[in-house]
Amino acid sequence: TSVQMDPVMPLHPSLAGEKLSPTQVVAYDGRDGTELWAYVTAKAGATEARPTVVLPHGGPESRDTFGYDSFAQFLAGQGYVVVQPNFRGSGGFGEKFTVAGNGQWGKAMQDDVTDALKHMIATGVTDPKRVCIVGASYGGYAALAGATAGDAVLLHGCCHNPTGIDYTPAQWDEIAAALANSPVLPLLDLAYQ
Repeated sequence: TSVQMDPVMPLHPSLAGEKLSPTQVVAYDGRDGTELWAYVTAKAGATEARPTVVLPHGGPESRDTFGYDSFAQFLAGQGYVVVQPNFRGSGGFGEKFTVAGNGQWGKAMQDDVTDALKHMIATGVTDPKRVCIVGASYGGYAALAGATAGDAVLLHGCCHNPTGIDYTPAQWDEIAAALANSPVLPLLDLAYQ
């Protein structure tokens, strides 16, 4: 028997004939030796360090998946490297990995996000002076924590959290100072319109 299938409708008709930026799985070690990985989307062929957007997922027991991501493709199409780390606590990689995130908000989970960025800098992919971290839901928390944490790697970055979560005025003052000098902010405002 043979079965013939006819497409019902294309999922993304506006992408027909478009060249998308490739996505790779990039393995890296957390500062405590935990084996981690991120999905990295970037235009092919660039050899110099590029501006980078770190895009931690929500949840936190959610996860990013390998495949088409419209926001990652939009940013990569503008010349940004997009790093989507699957930090400890992410779901879909076994119970041990998910449970390793318990009680680790702002601690080991945040370190995993920062360590992904440090790996991209160390391998020459990311320009450390042109970094941004963006997220919603738990990713929004990770973005705010990443922009205000003691790790100097994100001090030149910006942060965007469209969730409307309330934070203390002291935290917003720090974030506002980081955003004031960010070349990425106008792009992010455009992306969320």
